[in-house]
Amino acid sequence: ALSSIDSCVSLGNTYPVVCVFDSDGRCLVNLLGSHSQNGWKSRYCSINLACDEGENWLVSDTDGFARYFDIPIQYVPVKRVGDAEVSDSLRIKPSMFLLNEVFNRSNNPNIQSTMYIKKPFNKPATYNNYWPDYIQNHWNIETAATNSESLQRAINRTMRIFN
Repeated sequence: ALSSIDSCVSLGNTYPVVCVFDSDGRCLVNLLGSHSQNGWKSRYCSINLACDEGENWLVSDTDGFARYFDIPIQYVPVKRVGDAEVSDSLRIKPSMFLLNEVFNRSNNPNIQSTMYIKKPFNKPATYNNYWPDYIQNHWNIETAATNSESLQRAINRTMRIFN
């Protein structure tokens, strides 16, 4: 997806474009610079990179996440006081933590059978099946933003392109 940055920026000269990518913990400036020939800014383009992984933003709506995936709330990771992100307290990448520690606690057998770590520590082919419905119909971005400083910054940047 990062290879599409130039196209997004070019399109963003005329139309509103919002992009969200995972940084996987890499330096954001270096990451954008290495995937863009002509810079990563244009009039109506907002490129947002999750500090770690996009899942960090998605799980930041703790209650919505627990309800949608039918997981008892005590098993859903939360942002600790003083942390900027939920992932600050996780010992592994958010996606791997969810697959290894959280989805297996779902009361929904379909979630348990499709959201698991495929050895050796890979996401299963079914990993992205649930995210679109969750994001479009259940995720509360405002709630998530209260639990994620990087998501709040991304929202602020995106709002600026429309003002």
